[in-house]
Order: sequence, then C-alpha cells, then structure tokens
Amino acid sequence: MIMMKKMTAAVLAAAMAASLTACGGNAAKETTQTTAQTSQEAATVAGGASTTDGKEPVTLRFSWWGGEARHEATIAAAELYMEKNPNVKIEFEYSGWDGYKDKLVTQLSGGTAPDIMQVNYDWIYDLRKQDQYFSDPRDFEGILDLSGFSETAYNGCWVDEELQGLPSGLSVTTLIVDKPFFEEHGLDSSDPTYWTWDKVLAEGKRIHEENPEHYLLNEFPTGRSFVVTLLAQKGIELVDKDYNVACTEEQLVEALNMLKTFIDSGVMLPFEQSSIYAQQTEQFPKWLNNEMGMFMQVASTIPSFSDMELDVMLIPQYEDAVNSGASLYPTNLICINAKSDKQEEAAKFLNFFFNDPEAIAILGDVRGVPPTEAARTQLEEAGTLNPLIGKAIALGEEHPGMAFHEASFNSELTKVENEYIERFGYGEATAEETASELLAELESICEPLRTA
Repeated sequence: MIMMKKMTAAVLAAAMAASLTACGGNAAKETTQTTAQTSQEAATVAGGASTTDGKEPVTLRFSWWGGEARHEATIAAAELYMEKNPNVKIEFEYSGWDGYKDKLVTQLSGGTAPDIMQVNYDWIYDLRKQDQYFSDPRDFEGILDLSGFSETAYNGCWVDEELQGLPSGLSVTTLIVDKPFFEEHGLDSSDPTYWTWDKVLAEGKRIHEENPEHYLLNEFPTGRSFVVTLLAQKGIELVDKDYNVACTEEQLVEALNMLKTFIDSGVMLPFEQSSIYAQQTEQFPKWLNNEMGMFMQVASTIPSFSDMELDVMLIPQYEDAVNSGASLYPTNLICINAKSDKQEEAAKFLNFFFNDPEAIAILGDVRGVPPTEAARTQLEEAGTLNPLIGKAIALGEEHPGMAFHEASFNSELTKVENEYIERFGYGEATAEETASELLAELESICEPLRTA
C-alpha cells in the first residue's frame, strides 16, 4: 500500500490539461504501473465506529485503467468528494490497459470486484452472459441524477434492455471540414446538415475536374465505414443483434458500387493514396495541404489538426435515410458492482463524479468528451474543451445512427468485413464476388455464435 497525499495545485492543473484524445483502448499511451492505492486514513476510519459528523464510515473501492493524467484527475476528484463527505474513504485501484480486463474478470467471477469499476463497452455482453455483475443506474432514482444524459448517449451501454453502466466519455463519427478548401471551391459549412450523397457526388466531380489534385471526401481507408454507413442509413446491418446475416447480396452490391463510383469519379481518394496514412491522419499531406475537403473521422481526432481551420458537419445522408449513420459511442463505462453491499454509497459518489461542477472541472476530458451537455458547456466556456468536438457530439445526439449491440463489436466480424471491402477497393474483386464471398464468410462465423 502506498501512502496517498493530497493533490497539489500543479497536479490538478496537469489533470485539467489532459489530452482530448484520451479514451478507452489506447494502450500505447497507458501507463503500466499500478497497485491498489489506499490512504492510511481510510484504513483507520474503516475500522472505527463513527466519524465526526455522526455518519457511519464507508469505504469504497474504485478501479480504472488509464494514463497518468487520468489517474491524477480521478484521484483529485475522489479526494474532493472525501473532503465533502468525511465518512467516505475511497480506495484507488488503477493501472494501465494491459492486464486490466483479466484482473477484473477474475475479481468479478470470484466475488472480489471493486464497488465501482471502469469497464470497456465491448466487454459488457460477454460479462452479462456469465452473471448480472452490474447494477442498472436507473435503479438509484433520487440518488443518482441521470437527467443530463441523453438517451443517445447510452448507445453501447445496454444488454437486454438493462443499462450496464454510465458512459464516462463520448466519441462520434463526424464529417471534419477543411474551411480553406471550402472557401476555394465555393462551398459553405454553415448548415451542418447540408450534405446528401447526391450533392457530394455532384460537387466532388466538379471540384476534381477543376483540380485533379483535389478530392472532396475521404474516410477510413478500408472503405468499410463508408459501406456500413450507407447500409445503416437504409436500416440495414451486415449482421444483426442475434448474429444473423441481415444484408442481401443485392443490398451489399449496391453499397459497394456506390463506393466505387465515388472513387472512380474523383470524389474520394483512391485506396492506394489513402491507405498509406490509415492511422496517421495528422500526417496526411493532402489533408494538411488543404487538398481534401471533408474527412469522415471520429471527433476525438480534431485536436490533432490544431493548426488547421476546421468545422464539423453531419455525415452525408440519403434523401430517405432512416437514421444518420453517425456512430455515437462511449469511450468506456463506469459501473456499479451489483454484488456490492455499498451500492447506494457508490451511486452517491457517481452522482458527484458526473454532475458536480468542481468534479467536472477536475476530470475534464481524461475519459473523452464528457457525456452530459452541462459538462461539455462548462468545459467549453472554461476553454478546456474544443468547441468543434462538442458540436460533433451534439450533432450525433440530435441525429442518432443505428444502435450498437454485441455483434457491432465482434472483432472477428469486423476484421473479415475490412479485408473483403479493402480487397474490393483495390480492384481485386468485383462487387458481386465481394458480396457473395463476404456474406458467406460472415454466416460461417455467425452460425456457432447464434447457438453459443
């Protein structure tokens, strides 16, 4: 056990200056050091009979993963809570990404899990199959105020209509706009809902004909996100929540051919150019040199382009789209242990964690963009949250896409989809061949999962 000391003003300032891109699965930036951190005072109070305010002493255990900025901010917020609630002591169990899940699963199955824990959103489905490990936050009415959370913010937090936890941060797929490019080509970003796919095609052709080095649109380089978005806007999924292949060959061929049309007509960059910078958008010369107009990307990448003049818009739509295709999702969840005998005390702490203005200021964006509008507004006014990210999140909440479910996060399915659509993008297979072979392979993967 390491003796905890009060956070200094310098540490608190560092916590509030944390990167906007801090989110759930970025293992490369996560610290590897970790142990349970418990103050001597916590041990003393937990063993005593009462506190100075007469309330029964309570010790809560709180586990999370992250980097130093996240650790420092979380500890500072918890220490402030303990100041305000002298009967409560919080034990900190924090680590880097590596090994966190294995340890947590062992604790959950052995009945030794913390009272409060950070959980990645794609873990909740497998964990729910094992047991009801997490309490539904809605069960703590009058203790935990959820009024600041939109229903859309809960996307990716549900299993069988049960809310497994609260999103501690949000991200969203958005359309990042290069304003100098728009000005050069007579375009306007003032209406964030302006773009339809027909408009993108027409304007993209015009721009590329005027300057063959310029492209209106780019997206993730495998092409998968483009195809999945097209299908989603028509209410179609490659694989549904029950692991059924839910797309016909004809529907997939139509989406693939639309991708090909956009590339062949010079609206989108060829795969050969975009793939070089697949995970390095901030180094993409055509983007940095104002030779691309719009980028379908996650909003958390916006701070990477700090020297560029940008705006955000909603992803282009079909005229008759049934949803936006914009994927709003949690960076991670904060969950209450359903087996804990201190659930109400845990809920009180989370009410402070998510809703208290002082806690919001301390935590900033160390878990991604705050999930409540009040928190985002507070940080924007304080100058600690990029307003474009807040705008992107607001657009995603106002224009939701298709709801996530277990199959949405299945890595094996995603890998296969990426491989086949990328092969198509490079011209190594026709749309018909790709659709037939991809759907057949998806079915082979899904069949045992339906009976698992």
